[in-house]
Amino acid sequence: MVTITMSEAGDYLYSDDNINWQTSHQFKVENGNYTIYVKTKAGCLIDQRSLSIFEIPHIFSPNADVIIDI
Repeated sequence: MVTITMSEAGDYLYSDDNINWQTSHQFKVENGNYTIYVKTKAGCLIDQRSLSIFEIPHIFSPNADVIIDI
């Protein structure tokens, strides 16, 4: 799980589904694609950003020597 932190400057609401809004600018998310929405408390949508979260596990052995290379 990853915590996404959006800028907290201003008096805004934040959402990762454009339905449920929160005052916190942090989201706990799993691997995947997300769109984060930001609007004023008066209801004006001011920005949205798309992002992808992914983690590459440390299980890669390119030369097949069973030693996990980093």
